[in-house]
Amino acid sequence: MSRVTIQAVADQAGVSVSTASRALNRVNTRLPISPSTRQRVDDAARRLGYVPSGAARAMRTGRTRTLGVFGTSSNFFAQVRAAFAAQIMAGLFAAAGRRGYHVTLLTGFEQDDDPSGIMADLGMTDGLLVINRDIQADPRLANALGRWPRPVVYALDHPEAAGVYATAPDDRQGGRLAADALLAAGHRRIAFVSRPYFAGIFDRRRGGYADALADAGLDVDPRLDLIADDRLAQRLAESGATAAVCANEGIADQTAGVAAEHGIGLDVIAFSFDGAANPKGLAQVTHPLAEVIGSAADVLIDLIEGKQPRRKRRIFPYRYEPAPGP
Repeated sequence: MSRVTIQAVADQAGVSVSTASRALNRVNTRLPISPSTRQRVDDAARRLGYVPSGAARAMRTGRTRTLGVFGTSSNFFAQVRAAFAAQIMAGLFAAAGRRGYHVTLLTGFEQDDDPSGIMADLGMTDGLLVINRDIQADPRLANALGRWPRPVVYALDHPEAAGVYATAPDDRQGGRLAADALLAAGHRRIAFVSRPYFAGIFDRRRGGYADALADAGLDVDPRLDLIADDRLAQRLAESGATAAVCANEGIADQTAGVAAEHGIGLDVIAFSFDGAANPKGLAQVTHPLAEVIGSAADVLIDLIEGKQPRRKRRIFPYRYEPAPGP
């Protein structure tokens, strides 16, 4: 079946091709299109079954109305916990759909020896949303992203450089909030448990934890800065910790499980997000993950459309949620 052209729509509506194009694409120009003309063009397109060409529109406007989403790894959404991915997708699709944009999940860059090679592959997106990427893990990648000529917005983890657009939870405030809750419960030997990745995120959380201890007149004991590996039980016992702030909910589940298995009395607070599963019934500090991601997508679309966001960074506070009762 032959494709209906915009010329056919224009002929059917009795207008020029340029008028038909502006009416169908809702283009604002100095010569406004009357509602009656717009309606006539819409009716003609509907009768003829006209389908706009995305490729032609992209060539004309220089935009594809597509957001590129760059996750932690090439199989980001397959690796992460279902609830985490679901909250990210909910926020992302709500914002993109509301603003009339598509979403493309970008994959395969971990196999590229030269991260600058991502530039060509990103050419069909109008902007890039970098989600939870461990920015400090590969300086070459951070440099390549910084040189990309289209808008880039970071969500969750983000570089500290000036001029970077980022939307994230207030990880330092979250660390302080968690440690303050344990201090208020009478604990003085409070561990911080993490893993050797996501240095930007985990270091900010550790910094807030250290702030709270300092305000309470306590030194940060290096023996209480623990790694969640196969020696965690030994390290917990040697540290004398009675409580722990854990850098994410997976680490918290592991820490609580190890403590229970080895008879170590330990109050655990997890960093988490709204809607996360909490099978061990732990106390948590949480942030609105879907809202954080949706806000980042909105900032990216504003930049694509030439609008200047009110601020380069939007930071969301954590909330403390005590352990659920029996």
